Amino acid sequence: MKTLLFSVLIFSSSSIMAKSLCSKDEKALFECKKHNRSFALCASNDLALNKGSLQYRSSRNGRIEFKFPENLRGSASSFKANMTGNEVAVVFANKGYDFSLSTDIRDNDTIKVSHGSKVLTRISCRDENANDTDLAMTSTINLLIDAEVMK
Repeated sequence: MKTLLFSVLIFSSSSIMAKSLCSKDEKALFECKKHNRSFALCASNDLALNKGSLQYRSSRNGRIEFKFPENLRGSASSFKANMTGNEVAVVFANKGYDFSLSTDIRDNDTIKVSHGSKVLTRISCRDENANDTDLAMTSTINLLIDAEVMK
């Protein structure tokens, strides 16, 4: 499992991909692209309390390697979001591993994977072509609150 997790999250050097992992019927709430790897938190356009879906995806060379959760029904309840003075983070757990997607006040995106108290992977990226995929945006925060991912 550990090898699979690293193959899902560790990246190799290559060109940055421009295509979103979210479909045209979804909004990318978070996107992080690093070399030939791409990571996204995708929300269905109808995400609200007890409605719609939320899913984390990662890919290598444009091919999705990992999705969480697999089943989209009630998927928003698999995530929790919180806001501190410096960042907004969305967290989830999968098979004993804790994932954190965060955007800080300087618009730096970070993905962190931990097992217990040990940080296994930390991926930092900044989208120089700033788009509307920022967890700290008011519209994203309001969407997370409406879906009760953030309280």
